[in-house]
Amino acid sequence: MCADVRPFSTRHDSALGRESEPLGMRPEDLTTRNVPLLRLTVAARRNNHHYRPLSTSSSVRIAVLQPGRGDDPVAFSLELVPDCRTATAYNALSYCWGFFADMVEIQCNGRAFFATRNLRRALQQLRLPDQSRRLWVDAICINQSDVTERNQGVSMMRQIYSGAQRVDVWLGPSDERTAGAISLLETIATNCCVSVYGAGERSWWLQRLKQEDYPNRILQNGSTVDVPDASSESWQSLKHYYARHWFTRVWVIQEVQSGIDVRLQCGEHVIEWEFVALAAVWITYASPCEIRRLFWKSEGPGTAQTMRDRLRTKREVPFLLALDQARRFRSTDPRDKVFSLLQHPVTRVNKLSEHHAANHADVVEGSMHLDMVADYSLAVAEVYREVAIRSIQRYNSLEIFWYVDSVPAVCSRYPSWIPRWDLAPEGTRHDIPSILYDASAGKYPVVCSLSEKSITLRGVQVGSIATVQPVFPLASGGASDSHDHSIPSARSHPDRLRSACTIITQDTWSPGGIRRIQELRRAHPDHGNHFADFASFILEAIGDG
Repeated sequence: MCADVRPFSTRHDSALGRESEPLGMRPEDLTTRNVPLLRLTVAARRNNHHYRPLSTSSSVRIAVLQPGRGDDPVAFSLELVPDCRTATAYNALSYCWGFFADMVEIQCNGRAFFATRNLRRALQQLRLPDQSRRLWVDAICINQSDVTERNQGVSMMRQIYSGAQRVDVWLGPSDERTAGAISLLETIATNCCVSVYGAGERSWWLQRLKQEDYPNRILQNGSTVDVPDASSESWQSLKHYYARHWFTRVWVIQEVQSGIDVRLQCGEHVIEWEFVALAAVWITYASPCEIRRLFWKSEGPGTAQTMRDRLRTKREVPFLLALDQARRFRSTDPRDKVFSLLQHPVTRVNKLSEHHAANHADVVEGSMHLDMVADYSLAVAEVYREVAIRSIQRYNSLEIFWYVDSVPAVCSRYPSWIPRWDLAPEGTRHDIPSILYDASAGKYPVVCSLSEKSITLRGVQVGSIATVQPVFPLASGGASDSHDHSIPSARSHPDRLRSACTIITQDTWSPGGIRRIQELRRAHPDHGNHFADFASFILEAIGDG
């Protein structure tokens, strides 16, 4: 079983540890992928004697890390703070927990405390040589064997990270490629800043980057960035840097977005998050094709760009869309796909559709979306059902259905109308449903009844679905023989091809804003040739010829 637990679970990814069935996991949730949760249970219970109960719902603990050098033993004491808002200055740690089979001993108030090896490395690197350092560390400051305390901790996560003097991100030990990656990150970010903002101090650039939604300007000016040739080994070093597991974990979205000052540390190398995110945005949007091709299958730049761009407050991302965009991130506990975003400062809209411009929207901070609270006594299916039910009731909308993909029969315990937030989407969907396809003309849905596994609606039946084709992957090279050849020949049905193109583009022939700039950069100057290229792409993708 241990061999099946890949780096996918290098962190027991909730900032709040998970346990097995006694603490909310049902038998159907106890699969091979949950082995890390069982191991965490053992470690958490071994540390239980270090904790005194928190005095109030706003109380927190702070770890006071003792000074040390090199291989000196890691030692800390726990300080109980009655109110998080009045805590003396501290830093918050963002990291991947590590393998639970690899637990080591550190010292808490002079007694043994069991932590993952990766956490010990982080504390060794972050401690000061001659004075103590105050840190908030989830695995230390929350009693992982107390489910009530863990639930309470989720409601305070944003407050804890936003109240920190700095968020220290630990990516892991450095290696022979780290220096080259950091150098290239500095080159990309510095050149982008000069191109967009002009010459200036690093601190001024960082302030502008934190305040602005800059991808439009990167697209307009990014082609002037002077970087090494695509054949340079430094690009492989950067790929290796972005491949570190921290970039794929769902909890880090909130941890990074909440922090005032966020710095990434890999071994002894430190760089600001805004520079790392800026480089990811440039790679995604504005880099030359030969460089973008190097990162085609790399998750890191895409997830970093998502955290910086698509999930920022000013992009007005509704809660359901935030859940959908976070599907590409990973969590050991599937419930964390929802719990980790409950306090994310996205747009809340109180009327029919979150995407109609006429609707009122307000940015919510410090409260729970859909008035949900984290409850680890609920099974995964119950958490996902709660999101679906509450979204229908709160938004008076059936938009939740937009995010449903077909699932294997083995997952039949999930009702078909409830999105599986723990699974990556089967295909590519547009960011938001287009108002061009509002078949109900803005009318509210009539929900007759909601039960544990079914929903009954009132409407007009205009047809029925006869068959559903499986989602086919886009071919990266030639057409794949594995494609379902029951798909009608597109070459012999040009009307169907044109309809497919219309549906895929959602009639967006005149995109605006950043999408317009992107499309203008990519489009062929001759419209006829451009459509021919697009048609060829569709034909190749469906394996027709």
